[in-house]
Amino acid sequence: MATISTWPELRAAEKQVLAAIGAARFGAQQFLADPVRFLRESGFTVAPAFARELHELPGVRANPRQAYDEITAGRHPICRRTIRISSLGLPPGLGAPR
Repeated sequence: MATISTWPELRAAEKQVLAAIGAARFGAQQFLADPVRFLRESGFTVAPAFARELHELPGVRANPRQAYDEITAGRHPICRRTIRISSLGLPPGLGAPR
């Protein structure tokens, strides 16, 4: 699997990431709750500095740490909803030097 250290590297691995999300029972929910943990458990290497960036995203930062385990076990309320992710929504130029 890919090593992801930057936004452009995440964009380059998008098809692989989407495949991993689609292959997991609650992959979309897990990815939304903790993208770093999901990526690592799916075989991707996430650089520590980039992991910190992902953990600081507002939606991720707001999630309690135990949510991922509850989702994995199918006990979290979000598991009652079908969520499909067809794109990571990374705009061109995201993370590009200014």
